[in-house]
Amino acid sequence: MSLLQWQQLNAQDTVFAAALANLLKRSRISEATVTQTVEEIIRRVREDGDSALIELTATLDHFSVDDAADLPSFRHPLQAAYILGPERGNLSSLMLKRCNYTVKIPTKFCINVGIAGAVTMYDRLISLGKFSRRPVSPSGPLEK
Repeated sequence: MSLLQWQQLNAQDTVFAAALANLLKRSRISEATVTQTVEEIIRRVREDGDSALIELTATLDHFSVDDAADLPSFRHPLQAAYILGPERGNLSSLMLKRCNYTVKIPTKFCINVGIAGAVTMYDRLISLGKFSRRPVSPSGPLEK
């Protein structure tokens, strides 16, 4: 399977003209090649499941989920900014390098980025322990 590379250009950059010229000189990938690559990825995921996804993430995105902390054992910093990846993609390697921590939510199913953000913020709220215990029933006594 061949690796596809993505390059983002900005017309405001001083090197834009040269970068665009180099990009246009590159060989182009045919639709058949793209289709064949995608079919191979789908086949591997269907046959090997999560192990294929983990391997493909490491190969194509240059990210190992083994390097990420599981959310239930992650100690949230008191001062933090959380960066969530896009729903159909990943954070760039440049962005990942700027992060002090990478956290994963261990699930047996897929969740969207909104749910991932809500779960992460709830975990932060609970783990920092700034609230008193909840009553057993509304306006009732606290749990023992």
